[in-house]
Formats: sequence, C-alpha cells, structure tokens
Amino acid sequence: MNMRSIIPKTMGHCAVLAALLGTAVPLTAQVRSERPARLSLISGTVVGAGNRTPVATHVRLRHVRSLDPDGAPEIASATVDSRGRFALAVTHPGSFAVEVSGAAHEIRTVLVTLQPGDSLNLEVRLRQVPLRTTFDSAMVVGDFNGFKADSMGRSLRADADGRLVVEIPTTKDSLVYALARVARRGLTPNAGRDGVLRTADGAFRSVVVARNGIARVVVDPALFRADTTTEWVRYSGTEAAELARIVDSIGVYQRDQSLLARGLPAAQWTGRVARAQAALAKAPSPRLRAIRLLELLAIARSGGNVAPSVGRQSLREIPPAHPLWSSATSLSMALPMVAVQLADSVLPLQKQVMKRDPLSAADSARYRRHLPHQLARLDSTIMASRDDFATAQWLQFAVAMAFGWEPERTNRYLARMQTEFADRFATVMALQVWGGNRPLRVGATLPSFSVAALGSSTTRIDDRTLAGKTVLIDFWATWCTPCLEEMGPLHDAFKQYQPRGLEMLSVSFDGAVADVNKFRTDRWAMPWQHAWEGGGLGAPTLMSLGLYGLPQIVLVGPDGTILAEGRDLRGGALLPTLAKFLK
Repeated sequence: MNMRSIIPKTMGHCAVLAALLGTAVPLTAQVRSERPARLSLISGTVVGAGNRTPVATHVRLRHVRSLDPDGAPEIASATVDSRGRFALAVTHPGSFAVEVSGAAHEIRTVLVTLQPGDSLNLEVRLRQVPLRTTFDSAMVVGDFNGFKADSMGRSLRADADGRLVVEIPTTKDSLVYALARVARRGLTPNAGRDGVLRTADGAFRSVVVARNGIARVVVDPALFRADTTTEWVRYSGTEAAELARIVDSIGVYQRDQSLLARGLPAAQWTGRVARAQAALAKAPSPRLRAIRLLELLAIARSGGNVAPSVGRQSLREIPPAHPLWSSATSLSMALPMVAVQLADSVLPLQKQVMKRDPLSAADSARYRRHLPHQLARLDSTIMASRDDFATAQWLQFAVAMAFGWEPERTNRYLARMQTEFADRFATVMALQVWGGNRPLRVGATLPSFSVAALGSSTTRIDDRTLAGKTVLIDFWATWCTPCLEEMGPLHDAFKQYQPRGLEMLSVSFDGAVADVNKFRTDRWAMPWQHAWEGGGLGAPTLMSLGLYGLPQIVLVGPDGTILAEGRDLRGGALLPTLAKFLK
C-alpha cells in the first residue's frame, strides 16, 4: 500500500543513492575500493507463466516501515537478466521488503531481516494476472487519456485474421499504452507484441512506434493464455533464509483470519500452535527463537490458543530495540501490543474492547485492573527504544490501549507524539482515529465527499444526496478481515432498522468492482446502496475523510450531523446504538 519509487538508472545514480541512504546497492554498482567489509547478499531467480521469465522482470529493495507510507523508499533495484537471475547487496542490517514484479504478473513481496554476512537465495515463481475469458469489451488506454478505462479509451475491432486492431492518432513518435478489460482487474501490457517498459511507479506499459501520425495497436487473443499455476518462493542460504520462510508463514496466518470471519472455530490453529511451540524449543539461536516467538504471537492474534507465558517470554527475550519488533510483520499485526496483552491474559478481552462488544461486569473489572500494568510495560518499552519510528509506533499502541479508559493518559501520549513525532504517519493516524479533531467525530458535520455508485461511473453519491436521511455509512473492502467480521451485524441492522427509515451505504475501496460483485454473490448479499472508490488505501476519499484504516462506520443524521462512529457501531454495539436514534 503506497510506496515511493526511485529507480537508479546508472552506476552514478546508484552510488549517490547508497551514500544518501547507506543501506544497499545493486552489485553492478559496487566500487571495489569502497566495498564494505561484510555485505549481506540477496540473489535468486524468477520465473512466471509457462516457467519462463516474464518480460521486464524487476526486483526492488525497500527498507520496511510498514505502517508509514512515506517511510519505505526504494533503496536499490535490479533488472532480472534473460536467464531470470538477479543479485543485490545490502550494506547495513535491518528489515527489508524484496518486491519482485514482471509484466502481466502479480507482485510478490518477500520480507527479510538481515545481519552483516547473511546470504539469502530466493527462487520466485510469479503468478500471472487473472485474465478474462472474452475480449468483447477490451480497449486501449494510454498517455492520450491518462490511462483511464473510460469513454475516452479506444475500442478494438476484429480483423480478418481474428486479431483485434485499433489505430490511434498521435503527434508523438510513439504511443505508450496498456490494455483495459483484458485482465480481470487493472491494466495489462500487450502480449508478445511491441516493447514493454516499467514506469517509475512500477506499472508495466507497452510502446508502439507511430508512423505518419498513427499508432497501430494489434492484439492477438491467442497470445493471452491463462496460467493457473500458483505463486511460490523457495528459500536457501544462511539463517536469514529460515527467518524469511517463517515470516512468510506468518503472512499466511494473517490472511487466514478471513476464515475466522466466516465463523470457523479457532481450533483450526491447534496444530499450528503445537508445531510453532516445538520449533521454538528446538531453535538453535536467539535470532531464530525471536522469530518463533513472533510466530506464536501472530497465531495468538489470529485466534490460536497460545499460553500467556509466550507473551511474557517474548517481552523478556526480545529487547525493545530489536529490529523484529519494528518489522513489517510485527507492526502490521500489532505484535508488540499482543505480547503485552497475552502476558497479562487479557488478549480476548482486548479483542472485545476493540470491537466494542459488551464486557461482563467481572471482565470489565479485570480488564481495568490489568490496564495500568500493561501501560507500564509499554512505557518501559518506549523509554528503552532508540528508534524514532518504533517509538512513535509504540506510542500509537499505547494510545489505542488507553483510549476510552484513561483519558488523561491518552492525551499525554498524543501530546508527546505531536511534540516529538509530528510528521510520522503513526502520529497522523493516531490523531485521526483517537484525537479530538478527526473529521468523522460525533457532533461534527459530515464532510463533503463524492463517490461513484457501484456499477455506474456516471451516477454519484455524495453528502447532498444523503441529506434528509438517517444513513449508516460503512467504509470497507473485501480484503479487509475486520470488515468481514462486521457483515453479520450489518445485515442484522438492515433487517431490523431499514423498515424504520434507516438508509445504508457501503463504500468499497477494492481494486475492482468485480471483486465486490463476486463477494456479494458468493458470500454476503449486502442488500443496500453501494459505491466504489478505486485506489485502495491511497484513495483520495480515504484521505479527505481522515480514514487511515478500514473498516470505518459512521451514523449520520438527517441534518448531516454525525450521531455515532467507530466502536459504537461495530459488533455487538451496533444494534443498541441504532436503537438510541431510530425508535
């Protein structure tokens, strides 16, 4: 989600970039006299559909700052050679994302944590983008219409040989273009024809030479063969390879939370807990023990029954300044906070609190009793941290934990974030979610916004069309596991309160309308109004409304005033909240 791309084109650019960032350089850019004493090496091979290396295959290395879109710039990159091989050298330790991409293939990201002297070999098999079964609506988009699949795109027509052709006037000597409505989502370059280039933002585009002011695009449907082989990564090398493999499995656990959202029991994790505990007992080094502990924390967060002793062991054996705490895997799953909550046996209660499910009197008293202890643990960790990014992130966790329970402490954490880390994304997000000036707060007027009605690029839904109605607005996506957990309560709300005048609108941030349609056909009907805002987490509407995470649910009154938001509209709190406003 949202990273800036810097692609060094020459040895000189690579040397300057390495000097500025001090982290990694492509092997081809190393200067022998300046070579560090101990490098970490990442090398490997890449294949795609048909076990061939995709056109324009590229590998880039980013320093991971998982929750900070501006904190993960590209450090170095390498073009994969004709035999699918690549190599990069890393000059400093830390957590990194290795992103592998190729034309008409999906990006594969491998998260790694490296120390000086590590050697990591990756064999990567990319998955081809899913293709449509027909080309009836295929069109060409390009620099002539901003690469938008709209009415300004050029439709293709069939010629006598069964190929699809279109001629596009241009004043340039060449046309940069892509095909829309060939892949199931997004744009794809032409297959087997014309040149292919990779743009600065990582997109792949085709290039055709124009003749006499006309660029002729020819598409041969026979060259677009569906390939359903799944992606995979094989790891080999030093200890870093085992760490990368474990991190990959943690990512699977995170994706598998969607299974829990469909009502499957947490018992599915029993075998994983046993295997992870056995692996922890056999871990030969502190480094592998640390990643195994994080694995168990990830399982606990996802629903597995992990003993509280694992939380205490994690806090004891993994120092606050350890790079694994600030790795993408750890922070994206809030594992530092999970360790604290697991250690005090309140992780299930915390999940109820975050969802706003009512706590029994006994559970509420127990949670409140343990909260100062948990915050004291976080305070100690914050004091020991020497990394600004990690410190800001720990403070954000502290804000989330204290919010609604200890207002003075919450404000103290927020004030420190504003004073010391004003430009950090963690601070911006904390102020938007928990601060007093967030746009979607109770008592404020719903900000102006406009989104496209699902399935219609010409019909808009905005704050004016909703005026005069009591509306429940759900900002969501099919890939958002917490969003899926709200489907049952939302359907209950529609069934009970739609006859009493409640309007409902779900605004999807999925990559394609087709994803929403398939979800509504296969999973949940969602029989209310829908809108779609492309662009995922970087969508302008998310930013204008201060939505730095999903799901977000707001209840708006007929006069445009926000009546309720956030936790008061999630899980078991939704129906009681609606009862206050809809008699």
